[in-house]
Amino acid sequence: MILDDCGVEYFFSLYGGEAISMPFDNHPSITPKLASIGKPVVVEVAVPGNALRACHPMSTTILSRYHQTVREDAHLFEAEAMWRTPVAPEHVLSVTPLDSFLAQGLGAAGR
Repeated sequence: MILDDCGVEYFFSLYGGEAISMPFDNHPSITPKLASIGKPVVVEVAVPGNALRACHPMSTTILSRYHQTVREDAHLFEAEAMWRTPVAPEHVLSVTPLDSFLAQGLGAAGR
């Protein structure tokens, strides 16, 4: 996930991300509570690409990210993908606090 894309900051600002925050989006008393729970982390997992369900081919997204490393003005193509099965513990590659992830420069485009 590229963390400098617009909209992602909000995702990391609330406990539980989208799954918990969507029903309470902008609720005057619940949203601040969700923002005060815990600290966000970035979880990197290894999952088979053919098991992801995406609206667009993920290869287009990957190639466009590479293209940006070669040509700064390249258009980025993005797609969301869903993974509907549990991730086995051995497929979790890393769990990094968001502030450490950003301090290492890992959230920047072209990583």
